[in-house]
Amino acid sequence: MQNGVYRQRRPELTPFYQLIRDHFETFRDTYDYRYDDIYGFFRGEIDAETSKYQKCGIPKYGFARVRCAGCGESFLLPFSCRSRSFCPSCMQKHMLETGDFIVHTVAEEVPHRHIVFTIPKLMRKNFYWHRESLNDLSRMAWKCTLAFMRGTLKRNGRPGAIIGIETSGQFLDLKPHVHEVTSDGLFDDNGNFYMMPRCDDRARACLQAMWESEVSKYVIRKQYVNREPVSKVLNFRHTGFSVFLNRRVDFKKSNEESVKEFEHLARYIAKPHFSLEAMAYVKETGKVLYHGSMHPGKRRNFEIFDACDFLAAVTSHIPKKRHYAECRIMPSEVPRPCVFPVISFSFLLSYSA
Repeated sequence: MQNGVYRQRRPELTPFYQLIRDHFETFRDTYDYRYDDIYGFFRGEIDAETSKYQKCGIPKYGFARVRCAGCGESFLLPFSCRSRSFCPSCMQKHMLETGDFIVHTVAEEVPHRHIVFTIPKLMRKNFYWHRESLNDLSRMAWKCTLAFMRGTLKRNGRPGAIIGIETSGQFLDLKPHVHEVTSDGLFDDNGNFYMMPRCDDRARACLQAMWESEVSKYVIRKQYVNREPVSKVLNFRHTGFSVFLNRRVDFKKSNEESVKEFEHLARYIAKPHFSLEAMAYVKETGKVLYHGSMHPGKRRNFEIFDACDFLAAVTSHIPKKRHYAECRIMPSEVPRPCVFPVISFSFLLSYSA
């Protein structure tokens, strides 16, 4: 087929669609006694997202006829579900659009840094049982980044930051963590940019200490975890908290390689929580083989799921209905706060223009 020619996708032929078709009813009927203790009650979002996905890209559920005004050629374009949390095709499109938007509309041409904040196992499940707290997790990351940069540079400016919540680990386990793409420095009220010095292990330890303190005080205040186990965790050599900040991109739109690298980084914070290419569904045995990179603890690069177990893991990462994020775009003079819905991850924008 020639480049530029539309090729209709066939979602009903994918392993994920076939898995839903074969096992979703069984999964729903057995959910209460198999998965309620692990993932919580069966949420309405699971039924709604699954129903939308089963109609996505299928012509019999609706389509548009697209016709070229020049040559008169036409084709049918099936409607998509536009889900950002369950449909692999729509999640992929959302990721690409988000990366393009950040690179060409949001980000300033200054160095940027990728920061990842993680929390210990003791606290992870609480953020699933209280999903509204995921937005607070992103705000705590922002608060720590702001204090860290202001303390380092001894200035009262603001960094530009895009913050996304990822709820899954490599093999769909419960692992909420925060991805942040931030300008590597502060903007003052006049739009001047002050760059951060090189971040070494001492800087990372300082930021991690701020993160440990913020999250620990938060879970105690919310009564998610008692003070005593939190104190024990903080006294361990490896607390389970971690901060990664080694990746830095010198973003310049005139440099094609720089744009490509930064766009890849921007897409990463909006990436789908599971990959269609990574899964293989064996219909005869009702098993799912899910590939990943080598896991240091499990010492393998794959996981084998029962069909219903895989559906339970995937649907656990569907966000709460009306899961809103906060967008603050701060121009040089008048702040213009606005709020918009983001389905697959929390999105906190605070950029000085």
